[in-house]
Amino acid sequence: MVFARQALRVGVLALALGGLAVVLWSAREPTSELDWDGVAPPFVAACILLAAAPLVQAFVFVLLLRSLGGDPSARDGVNVWTRAFLLRYAPTGALGYVYRVRRADRLRAGSRTIWAASAYEQLVAIAAGSAVSLVAFALAGSPVPWPIAVAGAAAFAVVVLLRPASVGGALARLARRRGFDLPPRLRARRLGALVLLSAAAWVPTGMAGWMLFSALAEDKISFSWFLGAYAFAWLAGFLVPIAPGGLGVRDAVLAGFLAAPLAPGDAAAVAVAIRLANTFGELVAVSVSELAGFFEPRR
Repeated sequence: MVFARQALRVGVLALALGGLAVVLWSAREPTSELDWDGVAPPFVAACILLAAAPLVQAFVFVLLLRSLGGDPSARDGVNVWTRAFLLRYAPTGALGYVYRVRRADRLRAGSRTIWAASAYEQLVAIAAGSAVSLVAFALAGSPVPWPIAVAGAAAFAVVVLLRPASVGGALARLARRRGFDLPPRLRARRLGALVLLSAAAWVPTGMAGWMLFSALAEDKISFSWFLGAYAFAWLAGFLVPIAPGGLGVRDAVLAGFLAAPLAPGDAAAVAVAIRLANTFGELVAVSVSELAGFFEPRR
């Protein structure tokens, strides 16, 4: 039995690393057409900056678990989240959520609490991404794409309706009468604070992509416009469940935006280069989480 579990873990890890290798390999041809002379310093800096967002998202997940009744340590919660985050490169993105539930002992939370925190996490991410894109496009004086307004309004409506004093409380009472015990609902103020924290992580993310764009392309664009386009592209990839990590969808949408200041071929290559830096940034975040385990004893 122990051997079977170990074999399963090795197989799942191999699938995740295989998916990651496919992502990196697919980026080799488009990015080979770019002029990389002198781009190494900004590329490395971009990879480091892009590690901030996954770590912030992991901390948001820890705070959600604690708000819903769990009691994970920061190290254990971040470590489990980053490992599950890496597993999304496996053929089915559901493996990451399965891994979270299987590590309920480290998260010090029940499976119901973990699933509830994961659902709230998606809501926070959508609300933060749509808000950042909306504000960034407005600051740039650019028209706001209507999907951003729809996504933001839907996320706001869900936050309001889930309040214990609103529809969320009525649904909980109905579920209890039916014999179901739903996890507690979070107050809108707490969810709003987590949305602001998640939105703050977009600053280093946008700065990394904008810095890499400026190093690879001769054309100059404003930071706020790029941030709005990047957040919109990320949201499009996030909302397409069949694309692990938004692979393909996010890059195509971002390339479509960048085709305005660049030629279509150059825009696609720059979008893939940003995806490449993003992937290395995720690996940096996972490495930081793993290294932290050597300096803090597990609770």
